[in-house]
Amino acid sequence: MKCFSKENSFLGSMFFGFFIWGFSYIILPINTAPVSLKTKGYIFLCIIALLLGFFVVDFKSKFFNVYIRISNKHYIVGVVILFLACFFRYLDLFVFRGMSFDLSYYKNKNLSILNASQAPFFITIFSTLRVLYFTPLLYLVIVKSKDKLSWVLAILLILFNSVEIFFFGTRKPIFYLATILFLAILYVYKMKLIFTRKNFFLGVIVIIALGIFSFLILNKRVSENTGSKNGIIKVVNSRYNDFVKINTKKIKELKQTPDSYLSKTQLLLIHTGQYIVHGVYELDYVINKDLPRARGIYSFNPIFKLLNRIGLTSIDIDSLNKYHPREYVYVTFFGSLFIDFGWSSILIFLLFGMFQKYIYVSSKKNIVAKMFWLMLLTINIAMPVFNLTSGAGLYLMVYMLMLFFSTYRLT
Repeated sequence: MKCFSKENSFLGSMFFGFFIWGFSYIILPINTAPVSLKTKGYIFLCIIALLLGFFVVDFKSKFFNVYIRISNKHYIVGVVILFLACFFRYLDLFVFRGMSFDLSYYKNKNLSILNASQAPFFITIFSTLRVLYFTPLLYLVIVKSKDKLSWVLAILLILFNSVEIFFFGTRKPIFYLATILFLAILYVYKMKLIFTRKNFFLGVIVIIALGIFSFLILNKRVSENTGSKNGIIKVVNSRYNDFVKINTKKIKELKQTPDSYLSKTQLLLIHTGQYIVHGVYELDYVINKDLPRARGIYSFNPIFKLLNRIGLTSIDIDSLNKYHPREYVYVTFFGSLFIDFGWSSILIFLLFGMFQKYIYVSSKKNIVAKMFWLMLLTINIAMPVFNLTSGAGLYLMVYMLMLFFSTYRLT
């Protein structure tokens, strides 16, 4: 696990992300068309640009931190603000968007989109702070805190924020949280303290719990669409499985005993693998189609929505399908930028590599930069799957930048 040591964490995160993608592709019983040389070349050039940006630029010793640790007072104030942000979010969802636990995931998602502008602007803006919900816990892991009250508050905040999962049936926040906390533990603690028998069994329990949670969410989503809890096999027709279809032999095998736990477990694992792999094939589709460029509207969609709301812009957000006609699929981190800027996005990868180096150097002395650095590593891991800086992830990037620049000064 030395790939996630402080010195190797950047390369380690890149390698780990592509390893997960490659391993999933190899073991999945799926049929796929070959990825075009053009797409492979684009991904390769983006990675080279990212590496050049990180390793060529040197920001050594140009700044120092102001806050080594956050005081208990500031910590509690921050947690209270995040609780309020989550409360305003639920106020928005329940009162202004009309969502309910009694409604299906699909219905709640439609209401969320249709009534997105119903809440007062202050509530909308303040509720975006909820994206920082996991930062108190991340901070406690990094500083190896033993303050019980702080841990309780951080865990309660995560539980409170996680209620939203049961509105939309999404699993991404849970896996994102698990990934970034795992990275933090690897980054902060010595290997001999991590890989103990006790921690091994704890890890197994967490993995099983995540698997059960994923299964229950997936089963409910499919049953809502098919009207039968035994209809989970129909998940093979999901849109993001179009380019990574399960092969005929495996489908026949699953259909023989569709209600058995073995078949459902296999399908869950295959479905998760398709979830991981399909983005590269969606990217291939985008690159090989003559589509207009979104010029930032696709990747930075939340910002344009807010600007439209306050009247600074009047961009037609609903016309995104002309830039990417296949909705509700992932196109990888590479694909999001390609939809916006085409081959010019290679330059953005160069700048992103430089930015990551800047945060990495800062993280050696700045606690906020260290949290930010772990978030960037998580983005790197997810690159072959989806873009963690899109949607609510963009708010997270903006708020972390604001926190970071408020805690350092140039020498």
